[in-house]
Amino acid sequence: MDIINSLANLWTLESRDTFVGAFFTVIAAICGAGIAGRFSFSAIEKAHTYNIEKAEREEKKITRNTLKLIMIEIKTAWEVYHNEYAADLKLIEKGKPYTVMFPVGANTFSLYDSSPSCLANLPVEIAEKIVLIYMRMKGMIAMIELNNNDARQALNAAESRMQTLYDEMTEYGKNFSSETLADTYKNYVNHEAVKLGMGGTADGMKLLGAEIECLHRSLLKMTHHYQQS
Repeated sequence: MDIINSLANLWTLESRDTFVGAFFTVIAAICGAGIAGRFSFSAIEKAHTYNIEKAEREEKKITRNTLKLIMIEIKTAWEVYHNEYAADLKLIEKGKPYTVMFPVGANTFSLYDSSPSCLANLPVEIAEKIVLIYMRMKGMIAMIELNNNDARQALNAAESRMQTLYDEMTEYGKNFSSETLADTYKNYVNHEAVKLGMGGTADGMKLLGAEIECLHRSLLKMTHHYQQS
């Protein structure tokens, strides 16, 4: 009987030790898995954050570069307009027609028209200013095209009247000096241009040009501050 009790007690002690050992093994495994999972989640979270920050940096870089290109487009368009067309326009008196034709090509503002996403990423005040200056420049193009059409009509009408004058000179044997003929042609052109209301168009272009110049100066200051930030 003592032997049986001793064996029972021994089995109980060994089972208890085994159970405790197994329990601590399971706990250790769970803790290890938890720690490993936590580190794994942290690594994934850091990688995700890094990717987001990298994408934001790339987007900001693209926005800044696109803004530079847009500003170059505005600067180039303004310089061409001013040097090749507006310099003489500014010199004429108020109400006088401007019969110079200035060719305007298609897709004049290709950079601006293809960069809507850039505008969405810019500060609101800069985006608004860019939209406004392009609206004004496109309005200027429309006015130039109107002036071109009117100038063409005025020139054609003047040439027709000069041809009639040449025919009369031939028929009646009249002679006029080259200076007189040149002055007569200019008067014919001016007369036709006034009839077409080209003086008002010229005044409108001068006013719009002054507004665009002011907008350009303001935009240069705003974009410089943004690029330095």
